Amino acid sequence: MIPWKRFWCRFGGPIHVGDQVQGFLTDPEGEFTKLYNPELFTLDQLATESCLILCGDPGIGKSTVIQQHKNALESSLGGHGNFILIDFRNVPSESAFTRWTFDSLDWQRWRASTDKLLLVVDGVDEGLVKIPGFVSFLAAS
Repeated sequence: MIPWKRFWCRFGGPIHVGDQVQGFLTDPEGEFTKLYNPELFTLDQLATESCLILCGDPGIGKSTVIQQHKNALESSLGGHGNFILIDFRNVPSESAFTRWTFDSLDWQRWRASTDKLLLVVDGVDEGLVKIPGFVSFLAAS
């Protein structure tokens, strides 16, 4: 595995890949080149958002980066929050998802406090294959 730094952008956001569109990302952290990609962020920078969805083609490393940053994401709460990580591809049913989230001790503690909740659901695309009615279930919950 190559330990490169990953950058994310808002859906449909601009990404500069060289003046001749060479396909290489213009350094978003360089002293001058950061001006080319002002709308790229690291996952740590995005963790402060109230709702974040990482989208991308299969195999680009979304799950890997979540696992690599799991501790940093949890510590971003500063001890004033609850962290729940669900690997959706391993969720067998709507009732299991409910038990692992809404009925969990972390969820209950969050509901009874003024703390933050960081809910990370990974592998949604793979899980929806097993539970096709999940989106309707979630909307009704």
